[in-house]
Amino acid sequence: MTPGFPAVGRTVPAAAVTVLIGVVGALASLVVIGVSGWLVVALLLTVGAAALPRTPFAAILSVMLGLALVIDGDLGYTPAFVVLLAAIHLLLVAGQLAAWLPLRARVQVAVLRPPLVRYVLVQVAAQVVAFVVLTFARPVPGSAPGAGALWLGLVGGVAAVLLAVAVLIPLLLRPTR
Repeated sequence: MTPGFPAVGRTVPAAAVTVLIGVVGALASLVVIGVSGWLVVALLLTVGAAALPRTPFAAILSVMLGLALVIDGDLGYTPAFVVLLAAIHLLLVAGQLAAWLPLRARVQVAVLRPPLVRYVLVQVAAQVVAFVVLTFARPVPGSAPGAGALWLGLVGGVAAVLLAVAVLIPLLLRPTR
């Protein structure tokens, strides 16, 4: 006896992913840009990213928010940077999911779990690396110009080696078919 539709597990509307894009885009825009005329542009890009997920609206919004943070001049590991790093990643992940899900469909929660786990793992790693790099790259008062870049190079080199080891060793140890 094969299980029918009720046995597929918990489901959510696929439109929830689209709503997630709108909520994350709006909150990130408000945190990074604040209340200004550019907030209207960011909100329009957010609506475009939610309504038409196969278009580059999410990427354009990500670039706009990044530029707004840099132009604002508040550099370093700030709350706005933390929100921006998490929001851009979530916008792009949710946009990829929404691009391939029919709007009126229902999606199993189990199907959404792997992208969520990958998102959390990447965010933990990205936030740690960003904290370390932005903390050590900041110039120390009284130090030589560019002294922070030395730490940035060392941390980047170690991170590249660790990433290569983490990716290549499992590939090399995988049994051949």
